[in-house]
Amino acid sequence: MAIPTKPYATVQQNVTSAFRVRFPGKALGPTRFLGKQASAVGMALYGIQKAIEDADKDGVPTSEMSSDALDSWANTLGLDNGDGGYGRHVAIAATGGAATLTGTKGTAYIAGTLATAEDGTTQIELVANVTIAGAAPGTGSVAGTFVAVTAGAAGNLEAGTVCTWESPPAGADSTFTLTTGLSGGEDTETNAALLGRIQNRLRNPPKGGTANDYRTWAESQDGVDRAYVYPLRSGTGTVDVVIAKDGENSARVPPGATQTAVQDYINEVRPVTVNAAAVRLVDTTSGVTVRVRVDPASDAYDFDWIDTAGFTVAAWAAGPPAVLTLSADAPASLVAAIDDYLAGTATAPRIQIRVTNGSVSPVQVRAVNYGGAGNRQLTLENPLPDDFTVTPTNGDVVYAGGPVVDTICADLQELVDSLGPSRASGYADPNDAWNDTLSISGLIDAAMDSVDTDGTRLIKSVLVNGATINAVEADFTGSDNLGTAPQIVVAKWINVTQ
Repeated sequence: MAIPTKPYATVQQNVTSAFRVRFPGKALGPTRFLGKQASAVGMALYGIQKAIEDADKDGVPTSEMSSDALDSWANTLGLDNGDGGYGRHVAIAATGGAATLTGTKGTAYIAGTLATAEDGTTQIELVANVTIAGAAPGTGSVAGTFVAVTAGAAGNLEAGTVCTWESPPAGADSTFTLTTGLSGGEDTETNAALLGRIQNRLRNPPKGGTANDYRTWAESQDGVDRAYVYPLRSGTGTVDVVIAKDGENSARVPPGATQTAVQDYINEVRPVTVNAAAVRLVDTTSGVTVRVRVDPASDAYDFDWIDTAGFTVAAWAAGPPAVLTLSADAPASLVAAIDDYLAGTATAPRIQIRVTNGSVSPVQVRAVNYGGAGNRQLTLENPLPDDFTVTPTNGDVVYAGGPVVDTICADLQELVDSLGPSRASGYADPNDAWNDTLSISGLIDAAMDSVDTDGTRLIKSVLVNGATINAVEADFTGSDNLGTAPQIVVAKWINVTQ
């Protein structure tokens, strides 16, 4: 526990009291000579105490340690910074982007030409010179590849992102759309993550072949955020090392090139007495369907209509405007909510669609009109939201939408992404504890802890029997079959409903 600094007011009061005892009857007001002296002494003492407290906090690695002290510890301990040096992991730029560049035939694009993403700040650059075949007049296209100039996760631009050339080559169209997103960009390591690495090194110093050494060796390589070690899993004298990245679901699987690099490095540094050290990519094939039914904390967080039945998509017309046909008659609450919108007294109600070939979290979209038998045909907002990038298919599940859905879904996804691979085989390193089970209690806690941007709690409770995994109220752990990589729990779909 750090040596606490007393509040300045307390220090000043103590100094003034000491002066009053030493100089009885003398004026000690803030404008008098002795009063000013007391203030100067008090400020000096406060500064000394604060310096002692700061030094004490930086003496042993804790969550109260300063960023500078963490950097110094990391450098002293020789922790890899991911860029050939020691210290905090540096930001890494994303790579692997691709786009079709369009313009007049013969237009030449020079390597290093910059473009800016839709956010107005993230920049990428062309990797190699390319030229549109042919000669003017007429238009054509050519494929280009890109890497991020802006380091960090901001450079992980998704496919479909529209980018604008900073200085378009003569004859080039001013914008292009990424056909392949950029990936691999990582932000500078946080204090919490760096503290974890420092404490791990102090608690588990290198010993020439312990399970923690294998973890350290794997995590020292680019593209590995977490390594999980299973001694003897493949037989006597063997070690299985499972590597993973930070990210969402299947994005946690590093590329094959990373697996090869880690395998080569471990083969170089592992003890010669080890028969085999197998580096495996974490298995993300164990996708689960998560549903949490909640009671919003107030009217402001209520769902936009009352979901009285199980709805699915019966038909879809892309439009515009798009029209979605429900599998059952629209409930009176949904019709009334749309009527209020048409009357100009409310915003259009939201529906959430669990798209079979879409994202894990549902797509929310507003219904602006209704029609057809049973009011089943819902006309949707035009244009559709930016994240509505796939086509719903018959049978996709439809629920009532609302203001709590996106936030709680994101918190549930974060919970899933915090899990490690299955320990069911019993070979996982016993000295490296990680949670491999998606639990019902964990889902409930994550939903209950969800708050609005101002810190207001979103829900009063999770309904009784309201949290399920694969439609069952039971915890779930992936498999850990010998000979293959252990599975890590990932989310196939996440829904937050009434």
